[in-house]
Amino acid sequence: VAAAIVGRLMNIEGFPYPVALLAGVLFPLLMGLVAVVLNLKIGVPTFMATLSLAPFANGLTTIFTDNKVYYSGNWPNTPLGVIGQEMIGPVPLLVIVFFVIVIFTYVLLDHTRFGRYMFSVGTSPTASKQVGINVSRIKIIGFLVSSLIVAFAGIMIASREYKVWPGMGDESMMEAIAIAMLSATFL
Repeated sequence: VAAAIVGRLMNIEGFPYPVALLAGVLFPLLMGLVAVVLNLKIGVPTFMATLSLAPFANGLTTIFTDNKVYYSGNWPNTPLGVIGQEMIGPVPLLVIVFFVIVIFTYVLLDHTRFGRYMFSVGTSPTASKQVGINVSRIKIIGFLVSSLIVAFAGIMIASREYKVWPGMGDESMMEAIAIAMLSATFL
């Protein structure tokens, strides 16, 4: 959805890049908030709250792309266009950005109080609440951070390809579900 919004807006001649990026990031944040509401207020399990939004996101991507493929000559002149296309020696800059995000999330989750709280809430929300952790706040932050990372990943795919298309991300859905299910099985 983020990539579709950014791609559609970047296709408009002279549209300000920062505004397109902001619009592309805000919408997934809104979807993250919807997932949090489904989880916290209605009681839908977190995995199901996220999974239930996937068809909605696919439909929105089709709507935002107007069921067309959008190519943009404006992307190469943007910072994300540079990240999606440039190389540092034989290594794509996108790979380096990926590793920076991996290191950041590793440090955040394994070496901070917030990370310990996140694992605690994920393991047992009830026990976490009983020891004084604000479970709702941790879940809200978790959903929003995940939404930001996913929005950035979608925008990076678009910047690598210099295009957005209606079925963007569909091919990754089954892989993501399989990874989540296999991870749960191992735990």
